[in-house]
Amino acid sequence: MLPSRSRLQSWNPDSLLAPASTIRAAGESVYAGVVGLDNRIDAMPEARGWAGQAHDAATGMFRKATDRSSVFKNYAEAFAGALESGSASIGKARADLLGLAEDIDSGPLNVTDQWVVMIDPAAMSAEQAAELQKQAVALQGEVNELLLAVGEADSLTAQQLLVARAGTEGEFENLVYGPPSPVPPVPGDEVPDPSTEEGKQFQEAARAQDMATTVREVSESTDRDGNRITTKTMLDGSTHVATEYVDQGLPSEQVYPAGTLKSVHTDKNGNFISETMTIPRRDGGKLTQVV
Repeated sequence: MLPSRSRLQSWNPDSLLAPASTIRAAGESVYAGVVGLDNRIDAMPEARGWAGQAHDAATGMFRKATDRSSVFKNYAEAFAGALESGSASIGKARADLLGLAEDIDSGPLNVTDQWVVMIDPAAMSAEQAAELQKQAVALQGEVNELLLAVGEADSLTAQQLLVARAGTEGEFENLVYGPPSPVPPVPGDEVPDPSTEEGKQFQEAARAQDMATTVREVSESTDRDGNRITTKTMLDGSTHVATEYVDQGLPSEQVYPAGTLKSVHTDKNGNFISETMTIPRRDGGKLTQVV
């Protein structure tokens, strides 16, 4: 699976080592116990302790038990080995990805919970914003590569566990407790897969949305009538220009009532997107119009 950043931070691949050791020891213990009984049964005729048809039947039974315990030992060994190799591969992939994300966070960029590289909110020029956008795109490729490595390590571990169980599929069918329980299915991805077109589009759209809503520059001025103008320029170059209309004195000179606020939103190419006008009413309320 492809985990979110917060999910990956909570993973502890080293926790697989303890059960791996327990499973391997259990397999060896069962095998050693059965083999010991089998050897003692075999030795009874020489010691004149037990012989005859009953002994022969017991010998055959314990040989079957030895064969089956050998299969169980091999299964336990394979399962434990899959857990140990998974701990190593997942642990390395996890450390590499989280390490890169922390390095990115320490600079003017940041990595979201969905593994999208964004630009930190800060005052900057258009040139600086453009340069940081290039860096974000380049680092996104590195993040994606390491994220896919985490997913691959997790999937490979699950496959190895399935292979270990499949090798004993028919060996434990006649046991009272049946064969080992099936390995649970791998959970679905928590974040879009960046190796797919949908995943790439998600990251691009998320970054574009963030750049269109993060302010990089604020300027204030007044027009010839004294109205206060505040211009907010976003990281992508789009703008929100807010004009607060003041009292002009004579009603004939008042374009809008004093206290009116007009906000015009244009995209990074200067194309009109929307206009919002909030006009105070005589009864104390406000009228808002959106175009």
